Amino acid sequence: MLILTHYMFLRPILEYMIIPPELLIKTPLKGLAARLKPQVYKQDDIYCVLYGETPQNGIFGSGLSISEAIMNWDDNFHKILKDDTKLKSILAKMSPPADVARFLEDYREEARNDSTGYDLNKSF
Repeated sequence: MLILTHYMFLRPILEYMIIPPELLIKTPLKGLAARLKPQVYKQDDIYCVLYGETPQNGIFGSGLSISEAIMNWDDNFHKILKDDTKLKSILAKMSPPADVARFLEDYREEARNDSTGYDLNKSF
């Protein structure tokens, strides 16, 4: 059972998911997952991968196997790359490693210079 708790700090109310240590799974990760080091855990018969505070406001993936969950997480990560506001929100809370932050900033900069579908009027 996953426990959601509420903490009051500078922001009104934040939800943080506390995953019991016995549910966490240590598994080798590849690519960006290896750099971000999301939490991998099993809840009932489903494997889950989470980078962020909760599945609702982080990057989340799930599947019937660890590899399926990681592939789902990777797909969701690429979807979030297209949503600059959500990406910035997640990164502001999680503090990714410097090389990952640089990669994501370079990605956003390239997207700003690509006129094929990026909203140039969007504020950053």
